[in-house]
Amino acid sequence: MKKLGIVLMLAAFVCGGVFAQSSQTTISVGQLVQVSGNLVYLNDHIAVKENGKTYYLEGIQHLVGFVDGLKEGAGVKAEGYAQPTQIAPEYVFLKLTNVTFNGKSYSIAPKAEKEPKQEKKHR
Repeated sequence: MKKLGIVLMLAAFVCGGVFAQSSQTTISVGQLVQVSGNLVYLNDHIAVKENGKTYYLEGIQHLVGFVDGLKEGAGVKAEGYAQPTQIAPEYVFLKLTNVTFNGKSYSIAPKAEKEPKQEKKHR
């Protein structure tokens, strides 16, 4: 009887764990995401925390120092493509396409891919 009780208790824990995982919001790779909040400097990255997730803003470093007031604690609205981490789903790298700060929007162009080297033609 004790064994049956233990098995049922373990089954309840497993079912609860599965339910808890499915109720979390998941972000897929390449999904366009909008976040807003105050900038923080965390783990050598500029980030925004929203809804229990930390979004590392890739590309915003090109604006810091050139846009007055864009520093830690500044409120921003950021948009970009998500790159969640499998090891820690609460951390998401966001490849920025647009940042809005103090009512002004800044477009962030993606890195241009290098052109393939042209082969030299031998005569």
